[in-house]
Amino acid sequence: MTWLGLRSRQDRAPVRRAMDDGYILVTHDSADFTALMEREPRHPGLVCMNVAHGLMSLDVQQTLFDHAITQIADRQFAGQVVEITLTADSSIPIATYPSASP
Repeated sequence: MTWLGLRSRQDRAPVRRAMDDGYILVTHDSADFTALMEREPRHPGLVCMNVAHGLMSLDVQQTLFDHAITQIADRQFAGQVVEITLTADSSIPIATYPSASP
């Protein structure tokens, strides 16, 4: 968000930017961003990276992002949500589902 000038802005600002420019939004704040994206009639897609308490690091983010890319590569992703979670036992369940309509 920093390079877009959206750091420390309300969550609606990056959602609006993603909508306007057709970006898939990637976040580790699933609750807020899922709710915001589901208000949109059609969105480019949302990737939520969830991590068990105390496990977040840049390496973890990169690993989860790699898993996300594998999930969305070569498919129509508009209106979809991918939730990738690193659990305390180091498993990485992945859920893909259509976003709820407003």
